[in-house]
Amino acid sequence: MTAKTKYFEKEKVCKNCGSTQIDNYCCNCGQKIYTKRFTLKSFFFVILNTLSIERGFFYTAKMLFTHPGKVVNDYLKGKTRSYYNPLKYIIIIAGIYAFLAIYLNILDDTIESNEYFQKNIETIQENEESLQYINVFLEKFKQYMNLLPLLIIPFTSLISKWFYRSRNLFYGEHLVINCFLFAQIFVLYILWSPIAAIVPSLIPYFPFLTFISSITYLCYALFRTFQESPFRAVLGGVIVYFLGILLFFLFLAIVVSVFGIILILTK
Repeated sequence: MTAKTKYFEKEKVCKNCGSTQIDNYCCNCGQKIYTKRFTLKSFFFVILNTLSIERGFFYTAKMLFTHPGKVVNDYLKGKTRSYYNPLKYIIIIAGIYAFLAIYLNILDDTIESNEYFQKNIETIQENEESLQYINVFLEKFKQYMNLLPLLIIPFTSLISKWFYRSRNLFYGEHLVINCFLFAQIFVLYILWSPIAAIVPSLIPYFPFLTFISSITYLCYALFRTFQESPFRAVLGGVIVYFLGILLFFLFLAIVVSVFGIILILTK
């Protein structure tokens, strides 16, 4: 028997801990058992395994569009293996969203096309200090843009826990629900971004398009999740979305104010 043939034999001992209780994974330490050499194809799957993308990421993304209620309720009931971890899911989606928004200049173009914002910029252009402060804030906003979806979740979860208090769900369970649903909302942002980049005339309407698609999806997902009347689902979607975002922006306003004070004091 050649060394190469022996390499492809079924493993009997975990190479990590030495346990003999193994199958596809070691029952003792959990290491995945590799029985083949690393080809280019297998290396690709190693990368996916590192990110855990092959284990439910695309399936979760698809199911959150077609059967969001099933994903949420299955996960809350403990059927987690079929779906991607909600926190990892929103982190990856947030990273993709931030990259596209900046790389495709969606954020800058949206700001430039906003007449209200531009009028305010023109008003304060004479005040060099205020203009510098706004520019610094926008640069910091871009730098940490990938954290935006994550920062929204605690606030929307507070509102959803209050609105659906009769369900007696823990706050942590609402965090799971909102991680899934708001990650999918940012998937819609991702889908709209290249369209807006290809058709520049859509840029002024980008906030409106993403808002309509977001609120529509959220109402639909809450209807499927909680199995209540369409009216209750729409009311819940509107309240969770608006009050959650409002709480977030109040928090952001406080952070910006503190940032401004620190900026002034350090000069």
